[in-house]
Amino acid sequence: VRATGSCAYQLEIRGRFDEAAAMQADVELPPGTTWEAYFQARVLVNRWAVTADLAQLGSAAELMRGILGSEEPQLEAWTRDLLAEISLWAGDSSQAYDAAVAVPMEGRLPENRSWIIPTLAALRLRDSEKLNAALGDWGSDSPVGRRFEVIHLVHQAGRAALAGHDDDAVRLFSDALAASELADGVLWTAVLQTTYAELMPHHPEAQAAGREAYDWFTSVGANGYLDLFADVWPLVTESEAAAG
Repeated sequence: VRATGSCAYQLEIRGRFDEAAAMQADVELPPGTTWEAYFQARVLVNRWAVTADLAQLGSAAELMRGILGSEEPQLEAWTRDLLAEISLWAGDSSQAYDAAVAVPMEGRLPENRSWIIPTLAALRLRDSEKLNAALGDWGSDSPVGRRFEVIHLVHQAGRAALAGHDDDAVRLFSDALAASELADGVLWTAVLQTTYAELMPHHPEAQAAGREAYDWFTSVGANGYLDLFADVWPLVTESEAAAG
């Protein structure tokens, strides 16, 4: 299960959504297992990424709610993790935040999205209080690794941006994007670039990042993400038109 999930994740973060969905659909599991519902839901999320059909996300969320309460820690964590991700892609940042912070630590793996979703959701909401609480009780027991370095950088950049410290925010977002390319692949880097552009639409560096994200989403046919961030793209194009 973990091997299939990890391989499909590598396809997803490269924008190869159809291939990821095919791998998840073909995973061999005992009939009726609750893990089957999890992989069916991931297939639907990847279909949404291509088709932009929000009904796919709704069906995925329904599948996940149906298996909540598992006694298997990893399945319970992954189920709640996916519910948080679905809410983020559906444009409900408040629900995404609440769902992500509720994911139990037991059963989480480094590739789970609920590590970074609270920070991204808080930034989309421009909610300083939620952002300050987004890392929870990591403190001195903070997880280690490249993904967590990215989250810390995004968190610091967001705090600087919301406080109006633009120079610090631009520097920290630049560091976060460079680290994200190494740790998280193109998809999550593009999501971060778009969040950066949405948060600081007046800054040329942020707009350039947003345009790069738009170009990548377009190149891989990620229509779900193009629709999700539809309000950001005019900010990017208007900035380019003004510069021209």
